[in-house]
Amino acid sequence: MKAQRILLIDDEPLACENLKLKLSSIVEGPQIHMCHLPEKALEKIEIWKPDVVFLDIQMPGMTGFELLSWIPKESRNFILIFCTAYSEYAIQAFDEAALDYLLKPVDPNRLKDCWSRVSCAEPHWADKPVITESQCQQIKVQQGQHITLLAIHEVLFCQASHNETIVVTTDGRESIVNLSLNELEARLSDTFVRCHRSYLVNKAQVTSMKKDGTSLEIRHWDGEIPVSRRLKKETRQSLFGNT
Repeated sequence: MKAQRILLIDDEPLACENLKLKLSSIVEGPQIHMCHLPEKALEKIEIWKPDVVFLDIQMPGMTGFELLSWIPKESRNFILIFCTAYSEYAIQAFDEAALDYLLKPVDPNRLKDCWSRVSCAEPHWADKPVITESQCQQIKVQQGQHITLLAIHEVLFCQASHNETIVVTTDGRESIVNLSLNELEARLSDTFVRCHRSYLVNKAQVTSMKKDGTSLEIRHWDGEIPVSRRLKKETRQSLFGNT
């Protein structure tokens, strides 16, 4: 998506100016407007029709979530990014279909990563090419202090470790997901295979299965993924059919 209009909504003028300055060093071309009053922001959204909205949460008179409650989700013709000093609202933010959740003070590299996702995002109101369901799927993961959305096709495998479920991506990064391996398996059964009680593997990333069926090799990963004796037959059939 090529954003032409960016709206920053924050009751703190200095925070707005700092974010505008950082954005200006990353993007070229878009108009960047600022709004410090939530009530005025609603009018601005209706009249100016921004492509991207950076929204604070804690503001006097109206929170960011209360502001959004005045705009039905189907009518939000903009990409939404929360920018706040509070980490505890991340899950609620993604329930509002936010693309990202940035914590103040915004790290420039984190902002660059966020904007690269904006550039690749397809706004829901635009005409979109037909894509598969698996390509549309995303999951919420925790990366350090940030909660973000991760595209399923970027995942190599998911691993149950102690009381956590870890997601490993093609760039080697590990993230924590707030879902059990069983829940992920139910959601991703078309594109992932459960090869072990502790592992769920992206079928598209598998390159080979050991001759004795005890492990898998996958792209972008030096180690092997174990295959349990109980799931060996199902795993082989899911990956290679009846051959």
